[in-house]
Amino acid sequence: MKTVLALFVLAGFCLSATLAIRCYECQVNEPGCNDDFVPNDKYIIEGCTACMKSKAPSSNIVARSCTSIQDDACHNIEVHGIETETCTCTTDLCNHGNTVEMHMTKAVGMVFLAWMVKYLYR
Repeated sequence: MKTVLALFVLAGFCLSATLAIRCYECQVNEPGCNDDFVPNDKYIIEGCTACMKSKAPSSNIVARSCTSIQDDACHNIEVHGIETETCTCTTDLCNHGNTVEMHMTKAVGMVFLAWMVKYLYR
């Protein structure tokens, strides 16, 4: 019984990670897409698997969009000869701020799952 309960909880977390999410999408030439971004419904796109925000640190050039990269992390990469910081995230509308964010519910849920597995198997 304990194993079945743990499997259901784990399956719930896995399923929630694969559902489509919404992201903000705006390009470098759009007014308001910079770091002082004010979330607005006109920028929301649905059906994404992950969100992305890219910024060129040498300027205030920012772009937000959907991506298929699902690693909740930031990386410095070179795009067309310009050094950029690209951050990805996997929760609804997570690419709005100066950095992307991981939902607290996902973090708390993972801690709870680890505690539950430890409790069930001691």
